[in-house]
Amino acid sequence: MNDIKGSVLVVSADAANQKAVIKALTSLEIVDIKVMDCGLEAMEMVKATPPALVICDVNMKQIHGWVFVKELKLNDKIPNLPIILMGRDEAPDTEDKLKSYGLVRYAKMPIKPNSLDFLIHSTVTLFKTSGTIESKFTEAKDSLIKQKNDEAIELFSELKGLTENSLRSNVGLAQAFLQDNQTEKAEEVVEEIAKSDEITPQKLFMQVRLGLKKGDHPVVEKAMKNLLEATPTEFYYSRCVKLCVDHGVPALAKPFAQDALDKGFEQIEFYNCLARCYVSDQKYEAALDYVEKAAKLSGMTPEMYNIKGVCFRKVGSHSDAISCYEEALRLDPTDAKVYFNLAICHVELKQLDLALQHLESCLEISPGFQRAREKRDEIKGKLAS
Repeated sequence: MNDIKGSVLVVSADAANQKAVIKALTSLEIVDIKVMDCGLEAMEMVKATPPALVICDVNMKQIHGWVFVKELKLNDKIPNLPIILMGRDEAPDTEDKLKSYGLVRYAKMPIKPNSLDFLIHSTVTLFKTSGTIESKFTEAKDSLIKQKNDEAIELFSELKGLTENSLRSNVGLAQAFLQDNQTEKAEEVVEEIAKSDEITPQKLFMQVRLGLKKGDHPVVEKAMKNLLEATPTEFYYSRCVKLCVDHGVPALAKPFAQDALDKGFEQIEFYNCLARCYVSDQKYEAALDYVEKAAKLSGMTPEMYNIKGVCFRKVGSHSDAISCYEEALRLDPTDAKVYFNLAICHVELKQLDLALQHLESCLEISPGFQRAREKRDEIKGKLAS
């Protein structure tokens, strides 16, 4: 009987394990099955479209499956999901540790179809049962994602007591405090996380996030350096670079992005980070070169068109810049910064009416965009006079 409402994501680089899981899911009348072999790509997909169930192998590309589980459970952008971890080797950690991350038990492969059926059913049931630890983590994470900060803080604080000060509850609480701009309280929790004997990059990631929030860039650089020296994998390079770019300080990540490419790790984040840095350094040809390299990996994205537009505008090729911005908006018509950049382009062409239209669109999407508001008021003043 199928009691799963939604898709099931299977992540494994083991063809036999994939086949066994698909067979078990099909016997349960589950037809919406997505199969991937790469952990990084799977994580991005989960973030964009969370499935109803994740079944993952310790054997996957770019990241170990147990680390993948922890990342899903600790990521503040991904809801709490029912997960099954499988593999041909012995369990990667103790039974208690697996259960602390919501895993009913480890599926040692090969596994009998009826045993896998039972594990799928019991995992989903655990998440549907009100009052369980997992249901409380689901509520806490939902509050965090919806930015109901007071509620998230209360729920994760309760979970700290219920789970005996677990790393999982502490990370959630620190994330909630950071989101609520309670930096000092977040710092206290991060200090608790640092004392945990659990070996996890989340300790260092929390230091990075706290440092970025406080603007303490030496702390950020040191934490990233320590993490990447200990675990120089493509996944962790990608996480570090993306954190810095998302916080508007790509220059901090520049040496790590270059180091990742030198190691043969090819992720779009590395090229985009370096392109942004070269724009800041006014090296526009170099920036465009990195945009083109990124495009070869996955095609042009709105962000890449935006960077390209900035480069063309800076060298005076306004028509090319406008074309790039328009392409970016065609792919994502809700990007306020592209409307702003397009407006600046029209200002430089002395097309104030068009600039004003784009600034109004920008502010409709992002009312708190202060630079756009100031520029709009300035243009209105010029048009009135």
